[in-house]
Amino acid sequence: MNYTCARFVVLTALLGAASVCTATPILSNGSFETPASSADVLSFSAGPTLSGWIVSGDVETVHNNFQGNSYLSYDGVRYLDLDGVHAGAISQTIVTTLGAQYTLSFAYSNNPYPAATHPASARVLVSGNTTLLDQTITHNTSTTSNADWIFSSFTFTADSTSTSVAFGSLDSQSSIGGISLDAIDVTAGTPEPGTTVLMFGGVAALALGLRHVRLKGQTSVD
Repeated sequence: MNYTCARFVVLTALLGAASVCTATPILSNGSFETPASSADVLSFSAGPTLSGWIVSGDVETVHNNFQGNSYLSYDGVRYLDLDGVHAGAISQTIVTTLGAQYTLSFAYSNNPYPAATHPASARVLVSGNTTLLDQTITHNTSTTSNADWIFSSFTFTADSTSTSVAFGSLDSQSSIGGISLDAIDVTAGTPEPGTTVLMFGGVAALALGLRHVRLKGQTSVD
């Protein structure tokens, strides 16, 4: 489920309102669950080899509890290591609306094994006709018992009808373990009108209900 939808469903459930969320994901395979596999590691070389993504260099998706450790994915059962047999990158082109605001969110950590790069770093690049977002992320606190995921989000405004979302390793070309990524998502920056109306309707109903309870509990004084 889209993360914005998930938050909305929780809110409407708390308010006692009907939750209807039909948003279509803007970005695909952001949690790297496709292809599904119980294998510890799946390697992907350059090209459109990973569902939804174009790969440069070499990347790997890794299953929870790799080699018996307690390092768990942020979402689902697999996550991506940007440094496979050597440093790599992934990119995906999404459909956007000119002038609309979007939020890119994702979780990141680092490969905890001694042979990996410490600290590990990667570049987060969003571009349309111009560069819309250019950030560097670094992580060095993961262990084999705790991934210590960091969840981050950034906003950008589309300047074209197609936008590239890319993550690239900044480690040495020979690195065999780097930044781990999971739960990558792009959502529209503002809720749909119907969603907004339902949210405010639920809030209003909740407020009126609480006022009614308070009034019933008051004692009249003649």
